[in-house]
Amino acid sequence: LVRRVRDTGLIFGVTYSFASYPMVRQAREMIAAGEIGSVRQIHTEFFAEWFTEDIIATNKQAAWRSDPARSGPAFCTADIGTHAHHMGRYVSGLEMTEVRAEVLRTGVAEMELDDTVFAMVRYGEVPGTLLATMVAPGNPGGLRFRIIGDKASLAWDHENPEYLVYSRFGEPK
Repeated sequence: LVRRVRDTGLIFGVTYSFASYPMVRQAREMIAAGEIGSVRQIHTEFFAEWFTEDIIATNKQAAWRSDPARSGPAFCTADIGTHAHHMGRYVSGLEMTEVRAEVLRTGVAEMELDDTVFAMVRYGEVPGTLLATMVAPGNPGGLRFRIIGDKASLAWDHENPEYLVYSRFGEPK
């Protein structure tokens, strides 16, 4: 994609619409204002059930997205994994600097690409995790984050987007 943008001069953009939720923006503001203290850990996950069953033959979107000749060399990691990455970066204000990942194809669908990724990550000196899977029954769209500071923690779940959990040590949520 970077090469195509450079070669053509066209603009490439990705819409990370999850960042538009009021509670996500509230979390970002609280972290920037120091309300959780120094960030100690950043954890993101995106669990989805979309590929729990093999739907490649019956779903046009699934067919092209799971074909490396049309979509590229990654599936889950490049799709919902990017949303988990963006969420941690956007809310914390920190850039991810290191990734150590195990990218898996669990064999649910007959395809060559990954359907799951488990990653240990770092945002500078701040450690964290990024988990994503397309084969999690009962999770229609489970993008979540938990950011832990030295004073408090924040947690948000896309399946309950109007709630942001603010937890201080020894105090009610």
